[in-house]
This record gives sequence, C-alpha cells and structure tokens, in this order.
Amino acid sequence: MTRTSARMSPNQREILSAQSTVTSKQEYLTSTGGVLNVSSSGGGGGGTSSNFSATFPTAGTAIGASDGTNMQPLKVDGSGYLEVNIETGSVTANAGTNLNTSALATQTTLAAILVRQNDGSQNTSVTNSSLAVTQGTAASLNATVVGTGTFAAQVASSTATGSSVPSDAYYCGGLASTALPTATTAADLVGAMYDKFGRTIVIPQAPRDLVGFQTTTFTASTSSTTVLTGVSNIFSDITSVALANSGASATLFTLSDGTNSYSFYVPAGDMRGAVYQVPLAATTVDTNWTGQCGTSTSSLICTITYIKNR
Repeated sequence: MTRTSARMSPNQREILSAQSTVTSKQEYLTSTGGVLNVSSSGGGGGGTSSNFSATFPTAGTAIGASDGTNMQPLKVDGSGYLEVNIETGSVTANAGTNLNTSALATQTTLAAILVRQNDGSQNTSVTNSSLAVTQGTAASLNATVVGTGTFAAQVASSTATGSSVPSDAYYCGGLASTALPTATTAADLVGAMYDKFGRTIVIPQAPRDLVGFQTTTFTASTSSTTVLTGVSNIFSDITSVALANSGASATLFTLSDGTNSYSFYVPAGDMRGAVYQVPLAATTVDTNWTGQCGTSTSSLICTITYIKNR
C-alpha cells in the first residue's frame, strides 16, 4: 500500500487507516483531500460481484476472452443470448456415442443449431458453418436430429461389393399405391411407386409421354411408303406392327429402316401383326421407317406403335 501526502487531518487519517485494511488496494489522496482507491491488479474500476443463485445485479463489469493472443469482447444479441459461431472442424464419435444437434450438427452446411440456455430456453440463431462427423469405430453411429430445417448426412456403405449380406442392413421401403399420384413436371423429384405388397410398379419400355402411333393406308400400291416419320436426334424403335388387308389379294409386306428389313405375309381379307417385348431398334436416329406391298391389293392399313429412345 502506498500513501502520498505530507499533511492529513485527523479525520483523513482515520479514513486512511480504515482503507488500509482492504486487501490489494492502492490509496491516493485527491487534490481536494479525498481518498482514491485503485485496484492493484491494473483492471478497470466500477465492477461488482454477486453470489451464486442470488438476484442478478443491475450493475456489472464488461468481460472479454482471449483469441489465443489478444483479448476480444464477447457478443450477445438483442435478447441477451450469447452469439456462437461453430467453426469448421471434425468430431470423431466412437461406439455408443449419441450425437444430438443440441451440441453439434451432421456433415454439410449447418443451417441452425439448437442452443440451450441456462434458463432452459432454446435459441437457434447461430452463424452458419459446417461440422464434419466421422465414425471412429465399426460399431453403429447413432445420430438424433432435433428441431426443424434441412439436415443432410452422408452414410457410407457397410460392406464391400461382393461380400456377404450383413445381418443388420438398412430396410428400403416405399409408398403403397392403389391410384395414380398427381403428375409433376419434367426434372422434378418423384418417389418410387409400389403396390400394396411392396412390388415395384413399372411400365414396359417407356413412359406414355414417349410412346407414339402412326397409321398409313396402301391403296393398290407397291411403292415404298413412309410408315413412321423419324424424329430429330431420336431413335424411333417399333414396339408393334398391325396390318389389315381388306383387299382380294394376299401380299407380302416389307418393313424397313433402310438398313434392316422385316417381312409379314398378309392373306386377303385378313390381318397380321406382331408385338415386340424387345422393340425393333432403329439403326440410326432421324430414321424414316418404310413399308412396301409385294403384290398390289385394294386396301392395306398399316399401324405402327413406337417409342422414342436415345
């Protein structure tokens, strides 16, 4: 303790003597003879303290924290919640570890993280960042996502290709359907369609949007005629051919894409055709399929069903 003064009144000596019992304080007399107390630690004055579980004081002292080198201020929002920034990093979780987003988030950008306050309230105002979570052992990693928002996770395969089926595999399910769902537009995300027993619902060859039909009538003609007009940059693959001959003469009908040809014998007053589980593939894109009667008949109607393919 340091005292400075050449003259002090009795009252001032009593004050100074009382102040000297306070630990770690330096005392000075002001120019008007008053006593000025300064903390020996070098910190700012005007602070206050409070017991645990006591009422929060109205006056307080600003605090800071070290960034490793310099002192930085702590920051809260308008409601008094401490603002937290989860920096990019990684966490290794071993067997039995439960990860909950009240403490950290799954891999990818962190949209919001649930922060629990001392009073039990919750706050999701957290600066966006990312935090990688990896599994440290071969045991299962349990992660529980709390709150709302988008939480993306990447799950690695549990076994190598060609290995035995694991006893604890993930079950893949779908929505059972007894009616057609509402159609979306091209490039939209859609779910798989199943029947009530879990069997995948599929349609053969192509969706109906890519199925086409074309009908051509041959009237007493043996000329090569286009029966399927090619589509730009598309393979027109034939799935069925129907030939109806109402004339009095039988004919041998030839179907061709310019490279490959297919023949059908059609009796007089009869019809012939074929349905292909595996379509007749067009050799090239933009191909016009043609048909030709080997013998003239008064009327032969050719109907082609095809799919647009690439």
